[in-house]
Amino acid sequence: MVSGVGCRSEDWEPMRTEPVGNLQDLTQSLIMIQPILYSYSFHGPPEPVLLDSSSILADRIPLMDTFFQIVIYLSETIAQWRKAGYQDMSK
Repeated sequence: MVSGVGCRSEDWEPMRTEPVGNLQDLTQSLIMIQPILYSYSFHGPPEPVLLDSSSILADRIPLMDTFFQIVIYLSETIAQWRKAGYQDMSK
């Protein structure tokens, strides 16, 4: 955090975050406000799902885009596959 002599850190916060919102289009600004959660599976294309515990299934990989971070949740089944090294197999 940048801090000047006699300035509180709260004074700098709007200066630091304001340009990010002003430089983005509407879609990107909405992602900052309400993140998108996609669910990936081996049975079809990725689909948007609700940000809820019911979206976490054993054979799916939920991916959340919060604009500033990407969050990937590996379910128990997917974690076991990674431990077994399936991602390194050629076929």
